[in-house]
Amino acid sequence: MKGLLSKSSERVVYVLFRLVESIVGRWSPSTCENVGEFSGECAYWLCFPYRRLVGRNLRIAFPDLSDQKIDRISREHFAALGRNFALSIRIGRMSGEEIQKRVSYEGLGNLQAALAQENGCIVGISHYSTWEVYARLRPFGSDVPTGAVYQRLHNRLIDERLLALREADGSQFFARREGLGELTTFLRGGGILGILFDQSPGSCGALVPFFGRLTPTTNFPGVLSQRTGAPVVYTHIEPNGTGRWRVVFDTPITVGAKGDRDYPSKVAATLNGKLEDTIRERPSEWFWVHRRWKISGKAFVSAGTGAKIWPQDEEALEKLSPYRLIVRSPNPLGDACMALPAVRALKKGRPDVHLTVCCRSNLAPMWDAQSEVDEVIPFSKGLKPWEVGRLIQEKGGEFDAGVLLPNSFRAALELRFAGVSYLAGYDRYRRKRLLRAAIPELPVTEKPDPANEKQHHVWRYLYLVGRIGADIRPVDELLQIPPAPTPIQPEEKEIHIGICPGAEYGNAKRYPIERYAEAIETLREKRPTVSFRVSVYGSPNERPIGDELVGLLSEPKENRVGETSIAGLVEELRTCHFLATNDTGTMHLAAALGVPTVAIFGSTEPAFTAPIGSVHRVIRHQVDCSPCFQRECPIDYRCMLRIPPGQVVREMEALLDSSGER
Repeated sequence: MKGLLSKSSERVVYVLFRLVESIVGRWSPSTCENVGEFSGECAYWLCFPYRRLVGRNLRIAFPDLSDQKIDRISREHFAALGRNFALSIRIGRMSGEEIQKRVSYEGLGNLQAALAQENGCIVGISHYSTWEVYARLRPFGSDVPTGAVYQRLHNRLIDERLLALREADGSQFFARREGLGELTTFLRGGGILGILFDQSPGSCGALVPFFGRLTPTTNFPGVLSQRTGAPVVYTHIEPNGTGRWRVVFDTPITVGAKGDRDYPSKVAATLNGKLEDTIRERPSEWFWVHRRWKISGKAFVSAGTGAKIWPQDEEALEKLSPYRLIVRSPNPLGDACMALPAVRALKKGRPDVHLTVCCRSNLAPMWDAQSEVDEVIPFSKGLKPWEVGRLIQEKGGEFDAGVLLPNSFRAALELRFAGVSYLAGYDRYRRKRLLRAAIPELPVTEKPDPANEKQHHVWRYLYLVGRIGADIRPVDELLQIPPAPTPIQPEEKEIHIGICPGAEYGNAKRYPIERYAEAIETLREKRPTVSFRVSVYGSPNERPIGDELVGLLSEPKENRVGETSIAGLVEELRTCHFLATNDTGTMHLAAALGVPTVAIFGSTEPAFTAPIGSVHRVIRHQVDCSPCFQRECPIDYRCMLRIPPGQVVREMEALLDSSGER
């Protein structure tokens, strides 16, 4: 039934198209221009969404123009669009001889020079002026074959009709998704092949400048040129009187060597640059009613897998407008720390990224400390999603795209209220409609798999950003931890130990206080020549735990539980030689800062949430029920109680004896 309705609607649209074609086809070119321009101006006033799209695109291309000038160009563009559409229909009814009489050529010698190399010629064409004229051009008559690559229309009947009109003069047309074989044969036979290069390339192509911004652009002209030896010639068409056009052929682009991997991207950048110059001469003639700077598919942070970026020198890239990406941070401190490698991958995805992190206020100092983060927008806990969205707009302005690291529906609402339309995140909690790229989540396992190296929680974030175009290779670079801020030196006489004995999650993650105390005192006894200064850390709710532990320790000691913000905690952790801790957010924060840890695990699983880095010492006693992920043990806390203080001491000594080796 659905297929029947689809075919019926296809036929109805086709009949309407033929009706318009039969009417407009009888008009003179001057009538087409007048009626087309009037229709275009009507569309300017009636089609507000498209008018807004054109205005947005023009502001990207011409950021220095006033709103009045943008509006004037927008109106002129709609008039030109109507004119070009009407003329395109009229061209279908013209004979090849009549069209050739209405076209003059400039730079024809450039085209002849390209053909003289006897490998055919690729002409890079665009949606500028009445581009349907390209389909009927025969600059050398029937002596030189002409053709073009085209995109099939969804309406099969209209597509077949247009193809028949375009092929009436003997030109050949190749569907966009067909293989290279026929195109290669055509070019090697000395043909002139037109390729539209100003469309979105989908999930492949190059990131090259266009109006001062890195823009996904097809690299197909360069790829085909390199394969066949056919030079690429930039070509544009411009109005030259009523129903008349001038076709301008530029100087051929030198064919790149077979091994020059940059050549296709260089060609894309060259074509974009020449088109930009053409548009600046007469902005209203280009097709602004499409999202030229849109994000294609799920490639939010690149042009796609293996995409090439050109130019590559920093000086040229610094002159480009930034690609503004906002990342919504997870709320728990530990999760935010485990998301750091993913944020690094996003930053290196493309060199023009201006990366903003939106996070709870308590996490702002942690994100501020990351060199990959350009800006942090903090918000207070308790704000409504629309309030967070308004705050983002006020402080950050417009963003090209957003990445949601939390799974919550609320996080998606916050960025949508901020006006971020291109959102990527996991497809969870029925928020798929809010996302432009809804990524299926990795299967969640409760038991560790020894054969699975990617079961750690950090991979959850890396997988997400990898699916939207970030390069997550080599992983070792992303997981690399900084040097220890206070490295352990050989024969060190004073060691500062941090201890985090609490865990907001619950008692099942807490190593007994008296055992922490016993481990520290045993360490002091075994190394009497070293002064061990102990600082205890935790949240305000854990103050009694800190008091109890400090009461069991000898001097020097201090209870800092509940007395530090995350900013203060960052600074204090930097002074620690190592941290003894349960599975907590502070553990992950210390690891992110490069502070070695002795991490004690109970009900949770180190394979999933161990601190990142080989320097850390993880202690875990496996029991039958491990990992249970319970907040409170329903039995007897055996996983924690079977870890003797002596084992903790041994791991502390192993860190001390490593003398800061990473």
